[in-house]
Amino acid sequence: MKNKLTMKDIALMANVTKSTVSRYFNGGYVKESTKTTIKEIVEKYGYEPNTFARLKAKKSNMIGIVTPCLDSAETSKLLMYLDETLQKYNYSSLIVNTNHSLENELFQISHLSRLNLDAIIVIATSSGKKYIDTIKNLDIPILFIGQKTDGYNCIINDNKNSAKKLCKYLKSLNYQEAVVLSVSEEDEAIGITRKNEILNELRKSNIKTTEYITSFKKDEVYKAIKKIIKENLKKVFICSTTIQIYALYKIAKEFNINIPDDISVCGYGARSYFDIVTPTITCIHFDTKKAGIIAGENIISLINKKNIEKETIISYSFNIGTSTKENKNETFSNNR
Repeated sequence: MKNKLTMKDIALMANVTKSTVSRYFNGGYVKESTKTTIKEIVEKYGYEPNTFARLKAKKSNMIGIVTPCLDSAETSKLLMYLDETLQKYNYSSLIVNTNHSLENELFQISHLSRLNLDAIIVIATSSGKKYIDTIKNLDIPILFIGQKTDGYNCIINDNKNSAKKLCKYLKSLNYQEAVVLSVSEEDEAIGITRKNEILNELRKSNIKTTEYITSFKKDEVYKAIKKIIKENLKKVFICSTTIQIYALYKIAKEFNINIPDDISVCGYGARSYFDIVTPTITCIHFDTKKAGIIAGENIISLINKKNIEKETIISYSFNIGTSTKENKNETFSNNR
């Protein structure tokens, strides 16, 4: 059957994409287990690729990037530094937006895997376990940003230590009650890890907590917070996202609620504007620039088959603004 097989036939037998077979013949990145499978098929049938097929199989110097949005200042900044880093290594980016849809995210990963790309980077929005079926047969490097996926390389924020830092500060201000604004547990990093770290630290400090869940969409966040803000005066609001912080500021202005006298506000994000709004925002900032640069360098290392750490943790800074203040009201003070 020599030369009667096609690359498509081999791909079907090996349960991989045609581009994976092309990379195999071109010496590109292919998992060892897949290499073995393709080699066995090639040897069994005596297949030899033609010259044209080899030319098509060359590296594309293109990397696919899946992002949940394009309207976030932090995500845009991450993409900018990521793309700049890739360009230094003569790579170009193919960016696709999923609008915070997990279904679309999984579809786009699958779609990109069928193109002649050298790697895929996913700014992930959900639990790593939900990606496994989509990526387990992927034969190009994949890197996750924002979420952990067991067995795969990832870049994640230091939610544990940042939560300790923020809650320790709130304890020093004598707060007794806190409202924790989180997101769906589908987003494991924010909706589970970050939320649980915050709740655990607040409980250690004997600060009473009330939890509310919002989405990532501006209009939905605004409506959700508008319903709860008046019921939670004289409390500190801890926001898990930038959108939650800005929604609180907007609603407080509409209802003539004073920050920080009527409510206090703090949380994660708001990096671009924390110091130019009034009052300035007490918030945790993760080093987005560093994350973008490391992501670019890590994916290049993976393409070149170099070993890197499975998990890279991004550091944070803590900015104390005037959106929080010491709680001196006897009704709400902590007299321990």
